[in-house]
Amino acid sequence: MARLPLLLVIALLAVGVAACGSDDDDQSTAEATATATTAADACSPDQLSLVNDGQLTVGTDKPAYPPYFEDDDPSNGKGFESAVAYAIAEQLGFAEDAVKWTVVPFNASYAPGEKKFDFDINQISITPKRAQRVDFSDPYYTAPQAVVSLKSSPTADATSLADLADAKLGVQIGTTSLDAVNDLIKPSSQPQVFNDSNDTVRALKTKRVDAIVVDLPTAFYLTAAEIPEA
Repeated sequence: MARLPLLLVIALLAVGVAACGSDDDDQSTAEATATATTAADACSPDQLSLVNDGQLTVGTDKPAYPPYFEDDDPSNGKGFESAVAYAIAEQLGFAEDAVKWTVVPFNASYAPGEKKFDFDINQISITPKRAQRVDFSDPYYTAPQAVVSLKSSPTADATSLADLADAKLGVQIGTTSLDAVNDLIKPSSQPQVFNDSNDTVRALKTKRVDAIVVDLPTAFYLTAAEIPEA
């Protein structure tokens, strides 16, 4: 995520500190309150450097999968990350209709260079390399990696990473799932890398790959809704 959620976190922490002062320490309380007010003012819409004045532009990839989004529509407020984005907007003082969504391919969200969004929310794992390019908020969840294969695939019976060594694996470009394949599974052949999650899932369905590697919450959704034969 970009700088905006980080600013929000700082502002909320300042408010929390102010609320915890002793009743007997009026000076400390006053100073903490002033600090909180200053931090909050710095995050008000008219003080923020926005892509479009008066509008909070939020980026995410497409398709936008459950449970993070619902009906592939980030603007409906349904799904965890959609709700988080609108909660951030409310805390910053933006009305719901002032929040505008834009499609940002996953690996473009943390790429160097000018951005066309104020912040991006898209299951982006925090890594030291990515943190050199963008500012992250505090993490709002952590997720391990998972392997998804069809029941008919030879990888369906795998019980260890070693059992996947000779498998044809598919993974989305620029993801920590790709890092996990290369660093942990270390397959004997190069994994097939796809531009987006749609292409990755399609490769599994059409048996171009034996298995795909994704975040665990995504795996739960895929096996329950998109690939019941997995």
